[in-house]
Amino acid sequence: NFNDDNTEVTEDIVNELVDKALGLKKSNSKKNFKIIEKEILVPKEEIYYDFNINKANELIKNLLKNLYNRCNHKIILNYEKLKGIKCGTTALVGIYFYKNLYVSNIGDTRLIIIDPNFKPIQITTDHNNKNISEKTRILSMGGYFNDKNYLFGRVNITRGFGDLWQLEKLYTTFYSNIPKLKDWKNYNINNFDDFNFFLNEYKINFFISYQPDIYMVENYNENIAIVTASDGIWSCMNNDNLNNSLYNSYLEYNYIDKNNKIEDSKEVFNQILLSKIKKKWDKRGKLIDNITYIIKFLNKLL
Repeated sequence: NFNDDNTEVTEDIVNELVDKALGLKKSNSKKNFKIIEKEILVPKEEIYYDFNINKANELIKNLLKNLYNRCNHKIILNYEKLKGIKCGTTALVGIYFYKNLYVSNIGDTRLIIIDPNFKPIQITTDHNNKNISEKTRILSMGGYFNDKNYLFGRVNITRGFGDLWQLEKLYTTFYSNIPKLKDWKNYNINNFDDFNFFLNEYKINFFISYQPDIYMVENYNENIAIVTASDGIWSCMNNDNLNNSLYNSYLEYNYIDKNNKIEDSKEVFNQILLSKIKKKWDKRGKLIDNITYIIKFLNKLL
């Protein structure tokens, strides 16, 4: 049983949730899943279950894997419209379920937890040119990194969506039999299952993989905050730097709030934190990279 209305867990239900997450179709599910601030899939109401927790873990991990596979499928089908040959993106998705947080990622968008002692705990692993396991995987496929440590001299990430220029590199290694991307549409890949059959038939592996790593954080809501941030943050500071900026920003915000009774507290806090991040970039003397971050306080500090 999946929840208190005794709905049997089936593959159709999992696919329905995935389709809903991707915005592919409207769902009649009572869970009413929705996307919140790009990165979190959250049920509106608490879900209780009475089956083995290991079964729940397996279900959610399969859902997340299915989500990434379906995203990649949609990108391939629409690569011209999305400019998927030249462009790419990282992804980080989290699902709150019962008392646990399940996190999946590809690329170098990172998630850290701020624990009850205001200490940072990194949950995800960055998939980039500093990751030895990732470099080994790519080198074993026939890929290479240039003298500046960029994959094929172009990017520093090793997992993500898009960047389909990498397929041209596949043709020159062990995968010379792969059809050209422009011809894939001739192989009846519109159906998701047929697309997977096509990938398996030609043994297609991507240098920049779309397969996620998946993590579980137990009792996540006992912590102070969840922070996700792009590499624009991590290029100028480490986890401790960000944590200190976060803590000092909160102290500064708290002083302003108490003395001036500000209304838009979240925006004021954000501006304080952003100014501290920009100062870090100024010290590097370089152009500012994309700075994207989301902070979710779990104990209603803001």
